[in-house]
Amino acid sequence: GVTDDTAAIQAAITYAATAGQRVYIPAGTYIVTTLTLPIQDGGLHIYGDSRCGLYALETADYRGTVLVSTATTGNILSCDGGAAYSNRAIVLEDFAIRVATSGYAISLIAAPEVSAINRVSVWNNNAAGSGINLESCWSGMVLNQVLCSTVSSNTGIGVRITNAITAGGTTIELSQIAKYGTNCFLAGGAYQVLLNGSAFEGGGYGVHVAGDCHTGITGCH
Repeated sequence: GVTDDTAAIQAAITYAATAGQRVYIPAGTYIVTTLTLPIQDGGLHIYGDSRCGLYALETADYRGTVLVSTATTGNILSCDGGAAYSNRAIVLEDFAIRVATSGYAISLIAAPEVSAINRVSVWNNNAAGSGINLESCWSGMVLNQVLCSTVSSNTGIGVRITNAITAGGTTIELSQIAKYGTNCFLAGGAYQVLLNGSAFEGGGYGVHVAGDCHTGITGCH
């Protein structure tokens, strides 16, 4: 929580991506700027010990594995796989990330089949910042038990889902997305999106469905 750990964590991620191994980040506070998930040969799994809740992230009372970004622009934890990603899942789980960026805390573009964000907490301390971006991700993308929130009067997006490819199957379940200008934005071509047992509350829109989307909403608040 004192020195910048970006280089060390990025080196571990880059090695694991080419070797088909997992990256374990033990409990602790890690200062970072931005981290890139590279094209992988054998899948990429990044996990911590546990994540803290939204109030703890908001008040900097950190518990478990917490990444704290000092960057004020751009996306913080991101991938842009293009056509190169294929059947090699990205899994992010059991950690928290606090950012102060005008971009997204997590941005996955063209993530491969059966990628997942599990038990991750996201806090954006920027009134114009956003939470999670899922763009043109392949089928089987899951957000499970995700907590995502921000400061009051935010104008950003909690979770944004859009798809420029004919592949679908994104599920948000048992999650809480709160206080953004738009908590969940389903842009054009967001194929087969299921919102199940989740809360989209506070802020502006709860769920904004725009364009030609195929969406199911069950048991949500």
